[in-house]
Amino acid sequence: MRADTRQGRNRGSGPYVRFPPRTMLEWSETLGPHGIRYLEVPVGFVRTAAILLVPCVIAFAASGCVSPSGQQRAQVTTTEMGAYSTQAATLHKLVDQTVESLNKIVSERATNPRAHYDAFSKSLVAMEQQMGRTASSAKRMNAKGDAYFQTWDLELGTITNLEIRKRSEARRSEVMAAYAKVDVAQQAQKDTFDKFVANLRDLHKCLRTDLTPLGISAVTDLIEKAGVEAKHVKAKIDTAVKEVEAMRASLNVPAPQPTPANQTKNTETNSK
Repeated sequence: MRADTRQGRNRGSGPYVRFPPRTMLEWSETLGPHGIRYLEVPVGFVRTAAILLVPCVIAFAASGCVSPSGQQRAQVTTTEMGAYSTQAATLHKLVDQTVESLNKIVSERATNPRAHYDAFSKSLVAMEQQMGRTASSAKRMNAKGDAYFQTWDLELGTITNLEIRKRSEARRSEVMAAYAKVDVAQQAQKDTFDKFVANLRDLHKCLRTDLTPLGISAVTDLIEKAGVEAKHVKAKIDTAVKEVEAMRASLNVPAPQPTPANQTKNTETNSK
């Protein structure tokens, strides 16, 4: 970087510092010696930028230079897995609730189908919203898992002992295989759920138009079929949760268990 005390042609007077092209905001451009183009930037701007940037660089060096370790990323991943299992369990309950309200429309079609239709409408909306939350949780979990495996790859590149590296690669392959099962189970759950919800939406439209006893009787067999589909949906949810929990257990680092209060008291008594 060379200082140039020439007066700026386009921006008034004052010393300028010249930089190679496209490194900073272009205020004016001149053709330097030997046909090399430079950008003319006021020295005051450079001083101000340095004053503002130096603290930022120091702060970054103090807090952001150290990337999370593989263990830290694994812990974050298992936390997201636990959150996914919780969301999936709620979805499982809402499937039951939705089908139950639909069945009551049939069983009470001659007495009070309207109340159960309203309950079915609310349950259907709640179930779809919960599926959205479950899908978002799965997306976060997968993103954390991808970051974990990327960190593992980086760590493998730093291992110089070939035998140790080989063992770590083998372990990584095992975990990746379990991770693949999670992905397959989640996709199967989504496909089954999407088809199930599409049929429920159609039944909702049909009943919204004709909620008479005869209208309900006309689709009773389809409502019963939806109940069978619900069992398949719940089975897929259970399978996805099972695979997630198996993966979670394989990544979990055991922590010391807290000592029960009564055991602590007995220990203190014996010591006396």
